[in-house]
Amino acid sequence: MLVNLVSINIRCSESKDGQIIMSASGGKPPYTYSIPGYIVQSDSVIKHLEAAKYNCRITDSKGDYVEGIITVKKEWRYCSIFVPSAFSPNGDGLNDIFRVKIQDDISQFHMLIYDRWGHLVFESHDPTKGWDGTHGSLQAPANTYLWTVTYLDNKKQDTKQQGVLTLVR
Repeated sequence: MLVNLVSINIRCSESKDGQIIMSASGGKPPYTYSIPGYIVQSDSVIKHLEAAKYNCRITDSKGDYVEGIITVKKEWRYCSIFVPSAFSPNGDGLNDIFRVKIQDDISQFHMLIYDRWGHLVFESHDPTKGWDGTHGSLQAPANTYLWTVTYLDNKKQDTKQQGVLTLVR
C-alpha cells in the first residue's frame, strides 16, 4: 500500500484551518485515516489543524497500514477578505471574474451584487464562485455596481463588508 499526503496551509495568523488530504493505493478498502493520538476518521481530509509536523496513518480493512509525515504551515498575515474594486470580463484571462480573495477561515459566506438601480444581478453562498459580468443570459453593461459580503470570521463574529465595483468592458 502506498500513501500520498497533501497539506493545505493555515490561511492567516489567527485561524486554525490547516488541512491534510490523505490518499492510498493498494490495500483493501475501506480505509481509516488518522493522526495517531489525535484523530481517527473515515474521511480522507483532516481539517482544523494547527501549524505542526504530523505523522499520518492510513489503515486498510485488513489492519495493514502505511504512514507518512507532512508539515502544515501557517501564513503570517492578517486574517481578512479582500474585494477588488474593478474587473474586466473580456475573455483575456485577466480579471475576468469578480471574486473575493479570502485569507481567513470563514463560514456562512454570502455575496450580493446590485446594479445602480438596486436590482440584484448576482448572488452566491460559495466564496470560490465569482461574478462573470452577466445578468441572466446577457452581458451586464460597463458601469458601477454595489456589492455586499457577509460571513462569519475565524472567531465566529458576524462580519459585513460592502463597496462599489466597476465593470470595465
